[in-house]
Amino acid sequence: MRGTKACGSFNCDKDGAFELLVHMEADPLVASYGEFDFETVLPSDEAAELDEVAGFFLNHQAGLFVVCSVSPKIERSARFRSAWQHADSTLAQRGTWLFSTTAQKLRREPKWTRAQELARCAEVYVDRGDEERVVDFLSRVHHAPMRACASLCVNGADSLDALYKLISAGVVFLGSEDDVLPSGSVTLRAPEPVFDRSAIGWLQEPSGALVSRTAGFAASLAP
Repeated sequence: MRGTKACGSFNCDKDGAFELLVHMEADPLVASYGEFDFETVLPSDEAAELDEVAGFFLNHQAGLFVVCSVSPKIERSARFRSAWQHADSTLAQRGTWLFSTTAQKLRREPKWTRAQELARCAEVYVDRGDEERVVDFLSRVHHAPMRACASLCVNGADSLDALYKLISAGVVFLGSEDDVLPSGSVTLRAPEPVFDRSAIGWLQEPSGALVSRTAGFAASLAP
């Protein structure tokens, strides 16, 4: 996968790094993302405690975030917990939220399969006329099945891939957070609430609660 919203290139050796990249690339509300270095907020000895954590700085329409995947194999020592809390406190002072999740949670279906499909199509070329037809159609009907909109993309190699590109680029949006490709629907209206951290659907538990920030994460690491 080659990211279209990425700042730089990335090493996906850390647990969960690839899953984070896929979700960020697929999210239409992501403006950009880049690899995060904990040494930008911590002294080098503290940052070294978090070396195995996959972290990315995320510029999202809901705000600024550092999103991390923490492998269950990482030793959750007191020094690790202290470094994490220090990083969270420093980032909070800068108006940035620090969230953690795991590769297993990021692979939950149906969101994982959907994210892979949307990320796969991030570089697909969409003819301007096809895009205009889809936007014009949705401006009149407001909400339509994906296949109906894909049928308007006639100038590319694959009409569904073209529609998926429009979704990942934020030109059109999924009708529901639970929609499954390609049987779902699309709309021109962005999901609500756009300017709230709860807008990051792939960082939420099935119950709707966000994957842990400092307090919950630190508690889960406690011996």
